[in-house]
Amino acid sequence: MITLAPKTHKAKNRLREAGTSRVSVIREAANLMEKRGRWLLVHFDGTAERMDRWVHATDDRDFHVIGA
Repeated sequence: MITLAPKTHKAKNRLREAGTSRVSVIREAANLMEKRGRWLLVHFDGTAERMDRWVHATDDRDFHVIGA
């Protein structure tokens, strides 16, 4: 199980609005990503699909990823 812990106010708001989240895709660094490593495509339940977000597994600016 992967858990997101907020680092920033923006992240706290996203988690509060959504209630829950789930990881859709796990990828190693994609061509468009600025950082190497594992990326998680996270869908926040309670939000539109367009609100999905790529989260870096070890060095994201808004979230700590626990259990990745």
